[in-house]
Order: sequence, then structure tokens, then C-alpha cells
Amino acid sequence: MEKIQNKADQDSPFFNLLAGADEVQIREIASDRPDRMVTSLEKTLRDFEHEKDSKNLRTFFVHIKTPAPAAVPKPAYDLAQLKASAGVLLENQDYVLARNVFSYLLEHNLKDPDALRGLGICLFRLGETISSRKCFRALVELFQSDEASYWLGIGYQAEGKDAAAVTHFEAIKNAGSLCADQRFDLYKNYGNSLTRLGQLDRAEAMYISALELSPTSDTIHVNLGTLFIQKKEWQKAGARFARAIELNPQSARAHCGLGLANLGVGRIAEAKTHLNKALDRDPQNLVAIHQLLELSKEPTDYPVVKARLRAFLEKCPTNADIHVALASLLFKEGSWKECETHTGLALKIHPQHPGAEKLSSELHSLVRSQS
Repeated sequence: MEKIQNKADQDSPFFNLLAGADEVQIREIASDRPDRMVTSLEKTLRDFEHEKDSKNLRTFFVHIKTPAPAAVPKPAYDLAQLKASAGVLLENQDYVLARNVFSYLLEHNLKDPDALRGLGICLFRLGETISSRKCFRALVELFQSDEASYWLGIGYQAEGKDAAAVTHFEAIKNAGSLCADQRFDLYKNYGNSLTRLGQLDRAEAMYISALELSPTSDTIHVNLGTLFIQKKEWQKAGARFARAIELNPQSARAHCGLGLANLGVGRIAEAKTHLNKALDRDPQNLVAIHQLLELSKEPTDYPVVKARLRAFLEKCPTNADIHVALASLLFKEGSWKECETHTGLALKIHPQHPGAEKLSSELHSLVRSQS
């Protein structure tokens, strides 16, 4: 071994391997037993046969076991500093980088409440709602976190699961522990879910709580107005929509709602005015379009309604119902060719659309009668 070490000192790669090996096995390969040689050795021996002194060569198989490479230690980070940095990233909405830092922190402590909260919010904001639930559920189980229940409710509501959302909203014991923005969102979304579930009185209470936090929220006034329309309390509904318009004159939903409230008490002219104002602000407002269609009984109403239908189709040309609505008005006007065009488009989108099939049949009957 001392000789090997001396050879290694002469910078020979082979003897360096031998000197640093954990184990060395050497076996001579007999020249009369070529069948025991591996392919690479056979090739090597053939190359050696061309050497002048090849008859004096002896061949050995050397097996060298080298020590496993030493593990490279991971750099040590200041976890407190990392957590503070992750908080700054989260606050500045750099969710991808913040997620990576929070994940690293959880590798060191799976029960770190700050890291669980931060990772959950990052995943939620990145659209990974299901993954975010693991963090929020852990926070609820380990720390009875009201904020985690809030996020769970918001997540379920985003998926259209209002009953599950309400369950988690109900689990919040102290809404005051949430920040002001979260409390407002809690009451607003809680009210929205309750409204869709038909629990209108409870929903109204939630909206009132939201208004106490933000009295100038036109959205909450519109939500309350919509709730009162469901209860057929037209005067209350009208007052809420009117207030929403004062706060935000560009609110299409508020104008549409005020149109419906006026319609509920028989004020047809006022209803048409606000439905048209809603469509001025949002040409895709289907509620306003359908109500305006219902109110357009006279030929003098058709030009305005046709313009609204065409404006809608410019942005959404694949709505079969609107094609049929426009085709119906065109049929009443006697614009047969254009009527046929929109009827055909409706049937292409929805081959068994009953309104389009009826119009198509009427058009064919008309053509036959004229022939």
C-alpha cells in the first residue's frame, strides 16, 4: 500500500484511485479463457496484440470501490428573516416566490402557523384552491383559526358550493379577529351564499353588517336591492338601487335593478329608461335585454331593441337565444332574408333550438305560400 501511495504522489490517476479506494479486488484474466472476458476487455486485448511485446503482457481485472462522496451541507438560513421576507412578498402579491419560501419554512416545521397561513393564501391566489385547503384545514384543527375558516368559505363559494361555504362562515367564532377588508368580504360573500340558498332574512342581516363597515359600497346596495326584488318588496328595492346609482352612476346592475323595481310597480316608461341605461353601460347584460324584449310590443320599439341585440352579438356571436330573438323581430318586420340568416346561425349553434325550428318552419311555409 505504501508503494501505491508513492505512485499516487506522482499524480497518476490510476494510482490515485487505488490509494483512495475503500476496497480493491484484482483478478488475472487468463489468455486461454477469452470466453470469460467482457466485450470492452476483448477489444482492449485485441489492441494490445499489436504491441511489439504483446506476448509478455499479462491482463488483470481490477475492481475499485471508492468512498461515497461527502454530502454537501445545505446552506443555513435565518428562518425568522425568511419568514419576514415571505410576508413582504405576500403583501406585494408575489405569490409564486412567497409560496416557495413558505414551503421551505414548512419543511423545517410542519406546524408553523404563519407558514401554513402564507402558503394557503399563496395557493389560493394562484388558483390552487384544493391544495390551499390542506393548509387552512390544518390551521383550523391545530389552532382553531377563524381566518382559515374564512378562506375555506371563500374557496367553496368560488366553486359554487354555497352550502359548504356557509358551513365554514358559520364556524367563525370571532369575526373581529379578521382585518376590516376580510370582515367586509365575509359579510358580503356570506350574504351572497345565503341569498342563493333562499335564506333571504339572514342574507339581509349580513349585507347590513357589510354596509356598517362600508356605507358607500354600491355593490352592497345592489345586492340588497336584488334581495328585495326576490321578496317582491319593490319600494325597498328601488330605494337601494337608486342609492347605488348615486354612489356609482356607471353601475349597469343598479340601473337594471331600478328598471325591474319600476316594472314591479307598473312604471313601464321608467323601467325602459333604466334598462336602456343599463345596456348603455353593459351591452352584455342579459337580464336587461330580456326585459326590454318583453316590454317591446309595438313596432316603434323594434329599432332600439334590434340595436341592443346586434350589439350583444358583436361580442358574443354564439348565443343562439339572442339570434332567435333578433330573428323574431325581423320576421315581424318582414325582413325575411335577414331573419333566415339569424335563424340559420341559431340552428348551427343549437341544432334543436325550439324557437329557431319554429321560425324556420314559418319561413318555409311563407316561401311556399308565396310560390
